[in-house]
Amino acid sequence: MQKLKLIFIIGLGVFSLVITSASFASTQIIVETGLRAVSTSYLRSTYKGPFKHPYKISTEAIQTVLHSIHYSNNQIIWSEDRPLFSSIIINKIAEPLSQQLKQANRYQVVNFKIKYESLRIEGETFVNGYGLHWKIKSVQSRSKGFRDSKAWDNSWKLVPQEGQHNWQSKDLLGSWVRELKWVFIPHKNLDSQLSLAAKRKPELGTTDSNQFSETKFLKDLRNLKTLYKFGRLNRKQYYQNLDALITRSGWEELPFRDQGKLFQVINRENLLPESKK
Repeated sequence: MQKLKLIFIIGLGVFSLVITSASFASTQIIVETGLRAVSTSYLRSTYKGPFKHPYKISTEAIQTVLHSIHYSNNQIIWSEDRPLFSSIIINKIAEPLSQQLKQANRYQVVNFKIKYESLRIEGETFVNGYGLHWKIKSVQSRSKGFRDSKAWDNSWKLVPQEGQHNWQSKDLLGSWVRELKWVFIPHKNLDSQLSLAAKRKPELGTTDSNQFSETKFLKDLRNLKTLYKFGRLNRKQYYQNLDALITRSGWEELPFRDQGKLFQVINRENLLPESKK
């Protein structure tokens, strides 16, 4: 049954840096968040501050944004981008980040650290006059996709999605260069994305408890497949919505035997897009 769970997760396109174990529920995720004061000179030169803190953003909105942060290989031009954070990590860190942004002042940045098996991610988030920023300081992992036991380097970059941009800064010669480890969402785009996410929320099925509804899950999955079939969602958007659906549904709390039975239904009804050739 463990194999069924892993096959299902991969088959749904939840491409993640941390799919190294079939049992998510038994693996401990350590999340650390905190506020760090930034000097006035550094605040102005690097962050174009002061920050627009405190900033009120819901846990659900943070989840939506984290799902949209993608990375790819910087040295292979045909390398496909994929989500940086898995659903289980997003589920763990979204609420603490939401609380920290609400507590920060105009001179504080929100730091975060994630430890999950062999994966380590460190970064920071903040809001300034330009928008909501995500700066990844380091990634260390032995998972597929990153070099063994190596830290994040210039071989990897964050890939801005629709409505996102790389941050730019001046080098020693005064030229503007892109910060490949740093993306931000302009305020106008952020408001638009979060509004769409709020409207989409009932369709994806949110639950305040961990009770999983097989009927509702299959209905939501069929609706997503229909939107994809008729061109309302592209492949990337389909998998982003699917990842959010799995997180909210309580799927990850199901026993392996129940996941296996449900996967047979999904496979029989062909509810997933065909694999790329």
